[in-house]
Amino acid sequence: MKDLDRQILDDVEPVLEGMGYFAVEIRTVMQKSGPRVYVVITKKGGVSIDDTAEVLQILRPRIQLLLETQDVYLEVSSPGIDRVLKDSREYRAFIGRGIKLLREGQKEWIGGVIDSVEKDLLHLRKDEREIVIPLKEIKKAKLDDTEEVQGVYGV
Repeated sequence: MKDLDRQILDDVEPVLEGMGYFAVEIRTVMQKSGPRVYVVITKKGGVSIDDTAEVLQILRPRIQLLLETQDVYLEVSSPGIDRVLKDSREYRAFIGRGIKLLREGQKEWIGGVIDSVEKDLLHLRKDEREIVIPLKEIKKAKLDDTEEVQGVYGV
């Protein structure tokens, strides 16, 4: 995470948490027309368009102050149903959600529901068994709601 992204996250995270949201990702892109800030949020039960509009209104003045400019393009969105997980902190945001992941040196995807994240270990639940994977061994991971359905319905 870039320093500016970390600075914005540190400032807005308590506000978002107070509103019941989790900041999945904050990314800034500096352009000639001004900074572009992308914020991805989630909350239990999912994120609606009204949620993104509310967060946008609350965060815009804070981010304008942080960046010392009124010319900030701010976009707030939900993570999407097949989001690629980019940061180890994201696993905590999606506890209870299904994922598929590819381990370093492996060719087959492993699926399951995130049960917990402790220290540097990801605990997945798959067919009533636990799979523990060191986060550093994960090459790629993405949300996969079919894993949630399989866990509930035993499909």
